[in-house]
Amino acid sequence: MTAVTLQEIATVAGVPVPERGERLTGTQLVVVLRHLRYREDPPLSYRQAVAAFREAGFVGGEERIRRTWAELTAQEGGSSGETGGPSGDTGSGDGTDTDRQDEEEAAPRP
Repeated sequence: MTAVTLQEIATVAGVPVPERGERLTGTQLVVVLRHLRYREDPPLSYRQAVAAFREAGFVGGEERIRRTWAELTAQEGGSSGETGGPSGDTGSGDGTDTDRQDEEEAAPRP
């Protein structure tokens, strides 16, 4: 079985393909997390997906990722049990809801 690509998921979602190192819209963040979660069998846990997210060079604040993950798993009828907090609104998807932490994480690390 061939895994679905990030580009294919973005196309189905109707958003531009998420780019590493750039601010993601709410919908793009869902696309990336969904891709990372299901690129392997069994699906990745929250912690594994966040580690893969960071290793791949995507930018996102921890709280925003956690909220998006909780929403994603709730929509799928499952629970990762590792979100560390309640689910919440991921915003309008236009990027205006991006945490200040996203910008801090985009900065080069010492």
